[in-house]
Amino acid sequence: MLESPHLLLAPVMLTVVAVLGCSPEPGAVLDQRPQGGSARDGAGANPLQPEQVGSAGMGPQGSGGNATGEPATPALPLAAGGNGQELPAPVDEVLPPIPGTDAGTLPSAPPPPEGETRFGLGGPSRCAQTSEFVCEGFEGTAPGVGVPTGWTTDGYGNRTLTVVEDERARGQHALRVDVAADQGAVVGMLVRSDLGTLGARHFGRSFMKIQAPAPTGFVHWDAFEARGTFNGQTNMVRWASTGTNVGESAANWSWIYNVQSTDHGEFGSEGPRSAHPTDGSWMCLEWSFDAAASEARFWYDDVEIDYLHIDTERSEIPVFESLRVGFQKFQQAGAFRVWVDEIAFADARIGCDQ
Repeated sequence: MLESPHLLLAPVMLTVVAVLGCSPEPGAVLDQRPQGGSARDGAGANPLQPEQVGSAGMGPQGSGGNATGEPATPALPLAAGGNGQELPAPVDEVLPPIPGTDAGTLPSAPPPPEGETRFGLGGPSRCAQTSEFVCEGFEGTAPGVGVPTGWTTDGYGNRTLTVVEDERARGQHALRVDVAADQGAVVGMLVRSDLGTLGARHFGRSFMKIQAPAPTGFVHWDAFEARGTFNGQTNMVRWASTGTNVGESAANWSWIYNVQSTDHGEFGSEGPRSAHPTDGSWMCLEWSFDAAASEARFWYDDVEIDYLHIDTERSEIPVFESLRVGFQKFQQAGAFRVWVDEIAFADARIGCDQ
């Protein structure tokens, strides 16, 4: 339910912007600054050296690799279903109750370890303790159901969204997104609309866990996306990760800022790529977007990612019409199983302990 929020904002500086180069539109308008450089041409701060990546295009059958099976560069088309073709326009849908997902090649993960107290993991849901902002802990939704009250889903591809008990950050339930292997683009997002003032300025928080071992090939995936109209076109603003498998090098999965527009392609900021998602453990993700100030901020496990403070860089943040949390990826890869829990939106920073 949506309650009356409160206010907080503190600007910080960011210095590095790099073009992702994932858009298939040849005429895309891209922001190329000397500090960053293009992910296509390897200039500036591009973290992937030529010997680390495959060809700049798609590999055979849109596999995201070259003919030798090497991982492909982050220049792969994000807005393509693994073959350079435009993706079908996403359609909002309300899924019927899902009677549980066939585990198949995705074995269930264990519950949070006993005694885990970081951010309240393993304890009761804290959404029930607040009346100050939107908070969804899935506790009021029966296992096997795909959509809690107040939400819809958006997406395409072979995927399921189900409320489950097999894993959770807090409480007894979480949302699980299962994505089958050997697909190009797959989108499975939970959607919140009717945002009120949160469309123009909001803070968000969610917990996310990716089952280990995660696929090892190159893939761009998103944990959060918000959509709104910017200069007459739809902008999709994302908290994204791009790279090859988990790890701590610039070539591994790294958090980036990413915007896909319906009329002028894709751009973003990736900085030094020094903040890395993990698999096999819960991650606390936080973000904020302010349309009037053209400012975005991101926190990972309660620590702000300085290079993703977008304030003087190109941002193109619209007044949002919807907020989307879940999992979506845009290159062919192995199967993913992802859990999301304790999703919250407010007009002040929420934090990982709330």
